[in-house]
Amino acid sequence: MPPKTSGNGADTLVSAQSAASASGIGGNLILTSGDGPFGDGYVRMQIGGRDIFVLDGYVFNVSVFQEFGSYGGGSQVVFIANSTSTPTANPVGGGILFVENGALKYRGPNGTVTTLAPA
Repeated sequence: MPPKTSGNGADTLVSAQSAASASGIGGNLILTSGDGPFGDGYVRMQIGGRDIFVLDGYVFNVSVFQEFGSYGGGSQVVFIANSTSTPTANPVGGGILFVENGALKYRGPNGTVTTLAPA
């Protein structure tokens, strides 16, 4: 498809197959990166070119909201980037999990912010 010079971009849907009968099970959606002699590739989810979720195939780490996490030399760990703006409104029907200055925090529906793990 040629690049657009104006207007909105087209949507791309990646979907597993639905069950063919009322008693069937839907198909799995499997995203696979390439593998190589010096490490496997990444599986990345992006919005507007900005990484939202990255699975690192080399050391099996996960980075949320940042292309490359600071994993501290660990393997099979999760990195969550600092929030760019702290939530100020109360969530409805759940809570908000975020990182502020390296501290893992949770904001509940009544507005209470709890530090789950200090920096």
